Formats: sequence, structure tokens, C-alpha cells
Amino acid sequence: MNRRAALGLAATLPIAGLAANRAEACSIVVGSPEEQARRLPDLVRLFRAWFERDDLAFLGTFYGPRNSNGLSVTDDIMRRYIAAAEDREPARLFAEMFTDPNTIKLLQRIAGIGDRALVAVSEEGTQETPSPCPGVKTLHLFLVGYQINRPSSLRLIESQPWSGYGAQFDWTL
Repeated sequence: MNRRAALGLAATLPIAGLAANRAEACSIVVGSPEEQARRLPDLVRLFRAWFERDDLAFLGTFYGPRNSNGLSVTDDIMRRYIAAAEDREPARLFAEMFTDPNTIKLLQRIAGIGDRALVAVSEEGTQETPSPCPGVKTLHLFLVGYQINRPSSLRLIESQPWSGYGAQFDWTL
């Protein structure tokens, strides 16, 4: 390679690097159906821990160490991770929702969409804690975000009265 060709190549390298970075920024990685299916048991365990008010199992999923290299994490260390977390929304929702052990909580629907999961949970009072409208449940819709195949965010979309009747169906466009 002569000097002129080397200088020309050196001048184009930054442009090629920018083009590659732009392409990577626009790259959309879609999880496989198998990956979505592997998330279902994890989501069920996550919401069961919430219903059972197990703060370490629930909040540790969001805030705990990403890779413990096979080492067990003590409760004290897990509580430190939870206390130091930046996104406080899962902790706030844990403190405010599903606090009454006498209500009946059921997972109604889990739908995986890209790197998120939409989770519908119904909640209704029992004889000990009757609801204001007998026979009417409350339907809670949550959006669970994932990073590195693990729940990383939780948002409450809406809570509304729901009869529990009516068709549940999915549209895919």
C-alpha cells in the first residue's frame, strides 16, 4: 500500500465508524418466542412473591445483583441493593399495593411484547374485606420492562373496576 492509499483509507475510517455506530443505534433486537416463554414462570414467581408480601424475593428481582457468579447473596446484602436502587417505582408499588392478605389476587393475562411484558391482575375482597361493589373486582394493568433477561422496571398503567366477565382476546397486527 502506498502513502496516498494509506492516507485516503485513514481519512475514511472515521466516517465508516460513524456509519457503523448509526446502524447499531437503529438495530432492533427482537426476542424469540422461546425467550418470551422462558419469562412466564419468572413473572408468575415475581407476582406470587408480591402477593405473599415477600419483599426480598420481589424487590430483589429488580434491584439485586445482576450476576452473583453462583455465590449466595445474604438478606443483608440484598437489602442494601434494594436501598441503593435508583428506580424507586417497584418499591413504591410494593409498599402500596396488594397489602391486604385477605383479598383474592389472580393473574389474568401475561403478554410479552418485545422487551416488555403486560401483566393483568385481578383483585377482589373476601368475606373479611368485602369490596364496595359486591361481585366487582379491580383489574390492575402493569408493564414490566426487561434488561438482560431479567425484570428491570415496573409501572402501573391503570387500576379500574372490572366485573370479571367478558371475553379476553388478543389482536396481533
